[in-house]
Amino acid sequence: MRIGILGLGRIGAFHAETLSGLDAVESLVLTDPFADAAKAAAEKFGGEVVDSPEALLAAGVDGIVVAAATDAHPALILAGVEAGVPVFCEKPVAKHMSDGVEVLKAVQGRGVPIQIGYNRRF
Repeated sequence: MRIGILGLGRIGAFHAETLSGLDAVESLVLTDPFADAAKAAAEKFGGEVVDSPEALLAAGVDGIVVAAATDAHPALILAGVEAGVPVFCEKPVAKHMSDGVEVLKAVQGRGVPIQIGYNRRF
Protein backbone atom coordinates (compact mmCIF):
# COMPACT_ATOMS: atom_id res chain seq x y z
CA MET A 1 0.00 0.00 0.00
CA ARG A 2 0.92 3.63 -0.51
CA ILE A 3 -0.29 5.73 2.43
CA GLY A 4 -0.53 9.51 2.64
CA ILE A 5 -0.08 11.38 5.91
CA LEU A 6 -1.44 14.91 6.20
CA GLY A 7 0.20 16.61 9.17
CA LEU A 8 3.59 15.62 10.54
CA GLY A 9 3.52 16.99 14.06
CA ARG A 10 3.77 14.70 17.08
CA ILE A 11 0.88 12.39 16.19
CA GLY A 12 1.57 12.44 12.45
CA ALA A 13 5.19 11.45 13.07
CA PHE A 14 3.93 8.67 15.36
CA HIS A 15 1.80 7.33 12.49
CA ALA A 16 4.69 7.70 10.02
CA GLU A 17 6.92 5.62 12.29
CA THR A 18 4.26 2.95 12.77
CA LEU A 19 3.31 2.76 9.11
CA SER A 20 6.93 2.71 7.88
CA GLY A 21 7.47 -0.47 9.90
CA LEU A 22 4.57 -2.41 8.37
CA ASP A 23 5.32 -4.88 5.59
CA ALA A 24 2.06 -4.03 3.81
CA VAL A 25 3.07 -0.38 3.46
CA GLU A 26 5.33 0.06 0.46
CA SER A 27 5.67 3.84 0.64
CA LEU A 28 4.52 7.00 2.38
CA VAL A 29 3.52 10.33 0.89
CA LEU A 30 3.85 13.20 3.36
CA THR A 31 2.63 16.77 3.55
CA ASP A 32 2.48 19.46 6.20
CA PRO A 33 1.96 23.23 6.06
CA PHE A 34 5.40 23.42 7.69
CA ALA A 35 7.59 21.88 4.98
CA ASP A 36 10.43 21.23 7.43
CA ALA A 37 8.19 18.88 9.45
CA ALA A 38 7.40 16.79 6.38
CA LYS A 39 11.06 16.77 5.29
CA ALA A 40 12.22 15.67 8.76
CA ALA A 41 9.69 12.82 8.80
CA ALA A 42 10.74 11.74 5.31
CA GLU A 43 14.38 11.68 6.34
CA LYS A 44 13.62 9.68 9.49
CA PHE A 45 10.98 7.25 8.22
CA GLY A 46 11.25 7.42 4.44
CA GLY A 47 8.66 8.76 2.08
CA GLU A 48 7.95 11.27 -0.61
CA VAL A 49 7.21 14.87 0.38
CA VAL A 50 4.56 16.81 -1.53
CA ASP A 51 3.55 20.42 -1.08
CA SER A 52 -0.22 20.15 -0.59
CA PRO A 53 -3.11 17.86 0.28
CA GLU A 54 -4.17 18.01 -3.37
CA ALA A 55 -0.75 16.77 -4.49
CA LEU A 56 -0.88 14.01 -1.90
CA LEU A 57 -4.29 12.80 -3.11
CA ALA A 58 -3.05 12.95 -6.72
CA ALA A 59 -0.01 10.81 -5.84
CA GLY A 60 -1.88 7.53 -6.07
CA VAL A 61 -2.34 6.83 -2.37
CA ASP A 62 -4.41 3.88 -1.19
CA GLY A 63 -5.43 5.57 2.05
CA ILE A 64 -4.75 8.70 4.08
CA VAL A 65 -4.07 9.55 7.70
CA VAL A 66 -5.34 12.98 8.74
CA ALA A 67 -3.14 14.19 11.59
CA ALA A 68 -3.32 17.90 10.82
CA ALA A 69 -4.64 20.66 13.05
CA THR A 70 -8.24 20.12 14.18
CA ASP A 71 -9.56 23.02 12.11
CA ALA A 72 -8.34 21.26 8.96
CA HIS A 73 -9.99 17.89 9.69
CA PRO A 74 -13.39 18.46 8.03
CA ALA A 75 -11.95 19.67 4.72
CA LEU A 76 -9.31 16.93 4.61
CA ILE A 77 -11.82 14.18 5.42
CA LEU A 78 -14.09 15.47 2.67
CA ALA A 79 -11.20 15.73 0.21
CA GLY A 80 -10.27 12.11 0.86
CA VAL A 81 -13.85 10.95 0.42
CA GLU A 82 -14.23 13.02 -2.77
CA ALA A 83 -11.10 11.31 -4.10
CA GLY A 84 -12.50 7.90 -3.14
CA VAL A 85 -9.61 7.25 -0.76
CA PRO A 86 -10.15 5.58 2.65
CA VAL A 87 -9.58 8.02 5.53
CA PHE A 88 -8.23 7.53 9.04
CA CYS A 89 -8.59 10.80 10.95
CA GLU A 90 -7.30 11.55 14.40
CA LYS A 91 -9.91 12.82 16.82
CA PRO A 92 -11.89 14.99 16.75
CA VAL A 93 -13.77 15.08 13.46
CA ALA A 94 -14.20 18.83 13.84
CA LYS A 95 -13.73 21.63 16.34
CA HIS A 96 -17.47 22.26 16.58
CA MET A 97 -20.21 19.65 16.69
CA SER A 98 -22.16 21.39 13.94
CA ASP A 99 -19.18 20.99 11.60
CA GLY A 100 -18.92 17.33 12.55
CA VAL A 101 -22.59 16.83 11.72
CA GLU A 102 -22.00 18.46 8.32
CA VAL A 103 -19.11 16.06 7.65
CA LEU A 104 -21.33 13.12 8.61
CA LYS A 105 -24.06 14.28 6.23
CA ALA A 106 -21.55 14.77 3.42
CA VAL A 107 -19.96 11.33 3.72
CA GLN A 108 -22.98 9.14 4.44
CA GLY A 109 -23.67 6.68 1.68
CA ARG A 110 -20.48 7.50 -0.20
CA GLY A 111 -19.00 4.01 0.22
CA VAL A 112 -15.59 5.29 1.30
CA PRO A 113 -14.27 3.84 4.57
CA ILE A 114 -13.66 6.43 7.30
CA GLN A 115 -12.33 5.79 10.78
CA ILE A 116 -11.84 8.29 13.58
CA GLY A 117 -8.96 7.35 15.85
CA TYR A 118 -8.38 7.72 19.52
CA ASN A 119 -4.81 6.51 19.82
CA ARG A 120 -4.73 6.32 23.60
CA ARG A 121 -7.34 3.61 23.47
CA PHE A 122 -6.67 1.86 20.16
